Amino acid sequence: MIDLAKLELRKGRDLFAGMAGIFLASLPLFSLIARMNHYSVLHALNATLLFWTVIGLPFVALLFGAYGGAALRHEPLLSAEEPLPSSPFQRVGAAALAGAAYLALMILLVLAAASLLSYDFRASLGAHEFARVFVIPYVPIEVFAILYGFLLAFVLAYLLGNSVGGGALALVLAGAVTGSLTRSFADHAIYGPRSPLWPCVVFVCAVCLAAAFKCLRRGAVWLERSENGGMLKGLKIAGILVAATFVSLFAGGVVEERTARSLQLAQAHYWIPWHSGARVPLPEPRGAALLEAVDGTLAWVAPEKGVALAVPRHDHTPHQILGGMFAYEIKGLAWDDRGRLWLMRRADSPGQWEVLSGRPGGRLELKAAFPAFEKRDAWLLVIGDCPVLETRESSDSPARFAEILGSSRLQWKPRDQVCRASRDPFATLDDGGTVLTQRKPDGSRRTWRLPGRDAFRGLKNRGLVEAAMFAGHPYFLVPVVLPRGRYGLAVCGEDGSVRLEWEMPGRWGWGFAFDVAPDGTVSDWFWKDERRHLLAATKDGRFLPPVAVEGLPSREAVPIERSVVHEAAGHAWILYDDRELIEIELAEGKAVHRWRLPDPQPMLVHNMKLVEAVEEGLFVRTSGALYFYDWQGRRRRVPL
Repeated sequence: MIDLAKLELRKGRDLFAGMAGIFLASLPLFSLIARMNHYSVLHALNATLLFWTVIGLPFVALLFGAYGGAALRHEPLLSAEEPLPSSPFQRVGAAALAGAAYLALMILLVLAAASLLSYDFRASLGAHEFARVFVIPYVPIEVFAILYGFLLAFVLAYLLGNSVGGGALALVLAGAVTGSLTRSFADHAIYGPRSPLWPCVVFVCAVCLAAAFKCLRRGAVWLERSENGGMLKGLKIAGILVAATFVSLFAGGVVEERTARSLQLAQAHYWIPWHSGARVPLPEPRGAALLEAVDGTLAWVAPEKGVALAVPRHDHTPHQILGGMFAYEIKGLAWDDRGRLWLMRRADSPGQWEVLSGRPGGRLELKAAFPAFEKRDAWLLVIGDCPVLETRESSDSPARFAEILGSSRLQWKPRDQVCRASRDPFATLDDGGTVLTQRKPDGSRRTWRLPGRDAFRGLKNRGLVEAAMFAGHPYFLVPVVLPRGRYGLAVCGEDGSVRLEWEMPGRWGWGFAFDVAPDGTVSDWFWKDERRHLLAATKDGRFLPPVAVEGLPSREAVPIERSVVHEAAGHAWILYDDRELIEIELAEGKAVHRWRLPDPQPMLVHNMKLVEAVEEGLFVRTSGALYFYDWQGRRRRVPL
């Protein structure tokens, strides 16, 4: 066996030397080409090393495998090796081990060069987010691609006695399996909570490698000893390899279909238009949360009632599932005065948008469909109970609006010319920032004179202030600048009254980005004397004094969300960074209870929503389940 291994090593050293030379020569060559074309030499070097690491090594594995397998059937070498005392499988094993040894040396050479020459390569193996989500988890699939490509090319080239034919077939079969796993991995990285990837990877690796080893052993006995069976034996061996490939493709398809059908907390994948720094959205009747799936399914989930279907899934062909042609995207979520949800998303037909509407817990019905916009984006909002689309030609141009219902084609108009019969939840500031005006359904106008100047004077696209609802009545909240450098909040009621709340020296917050909890509580945060203060207004319209909150974790290196999600009996519940639920006593500002939420899996694409507050508690989506937390911190799993 040792003599056979030495012989095979001598046979493969020229190929190894040639591939090592090509790799080393490619580094200065591509860097020189980049320099001649005025590109960064460092970027060219990193790209070359990335190519060799991710794509080059699997192709090198195919080359070494095909060369080693075909050499065993090469007639002059076969005749010279016949006198050596060995079993058929020993000869095949020695050739495979020699090729694997050279492949390992080639891998070490590439990785060593990448580690020494590329800082980006070393950084990609670090602990930052991109490496943790995309790079490190892909390593097992890359290792499988190299190992399986080598083994499959060796087996096929050996059976066919032809390195080109064996390598080409191995490229097709191994490429199909690895491509399916890579596609499933991409779904896993993007939609991690939906994708059962790693059981599939283990299954595919076990099936494919076991099939290749079995065919190698059977093929050695069949070819070397000329067993009876002839063509039938060859067809059986080929059938094993093809069956393993199709089983692997089927497993990858199952992963993608389960990913496509798994329900996730729904959100609109778009930037909310910046109407005003004081934008306060209308309270949403969120007794239930909306769920979505990639395949188009929409469902409601309520704490006590469980999951109820809102829109059934679309039928997809296997080609669409494997090809990933089922990407849906919600482009707008809005509620009207009657408590109905309006939703805009990509339709099943290419290049189409559709608008759906319905009440929480019930079916969503199709209300309108129209072609997608080519040169500009649009988002959905509701004026009273009238759904409209809003768009801008550019960030500096005025907004244009189009009513969705009652028209066969979209007609873009100024805001005051749409939905004239509906109550307008927006009021408009004048150019001086001291007068607020709202249009009534009868066409008349209501005005408020503010006790100071709008604090957002000079910002682009300012002017619209959205109403907040307290005890069923709309109020407009406008941060204003007062004399002597003081700030406050002007609260404008529907009876024309104006009162000043939260008057204090200095400006608070980073833009008066008010949050509205599902129960109607309005809140904001500001800093004073190095302490974090909470501003809260209850759902019945009481504006609480600023509260200095103690005991919140300090994570000021990055923007952290600190949303008030519930208020009752002098206590407020704060959702901190989607990771912790904290109950504080408003009188003292001290935390009385804390509940650690399950760590969400990091999502780098679509900024996937993992926590949703409703009136009775929180829904939390983890990588394996959907949980509900009530306001006492009790947790239960919601079956999907």
